[in-house]
Amino acid sequence: MIIVPGLYCFVRLSVLDQIIINENRSPKGNLRRSFELTQGKLPHLIAIHLIYVAIGAFGYLTASLAVFALTNDETWITEAFLSLIYDFAEAFGIVCMTTAYVDLAGHDALNPELFGPARKDWSIFDES
Repeated sequence: MIIVPGLYCFVRLSVLDQIIINENRSPKGNLRRSFELTQGKLPHLIAIHLIYVAIGAFGYLTASLAVFALTNDETWITEAFLSLIYDFAEAFGIVCMTTAYVDLAGHDALNPELFGPARKDWSIFDES
């Protein structure tokens, strides 16, 4: 019953990390800004989340099957390898959401001290 509102808030607040890093706002201002930026972009953001979750799940499952097929037991090296795959998938999700934030907030919104110059010649949210 509470899953759908939770997923809605998860998607609407998905650029919150980037807002906190790049914009100097109050906690309430950060939440408002996230809802402001994601207004009308829900299908695009859901697609972005589904893509990086699918890629991460595929990589994790493939690595799990390969490791367990080769070793048949769970050792510390197996856990370390699977943790590494998970960390790569998580980093890929952060890159995806940072890219979405740049397109939603504008290219000048990124903190240049952290990210350097940003490309300005295309957008993942262009409908054309």
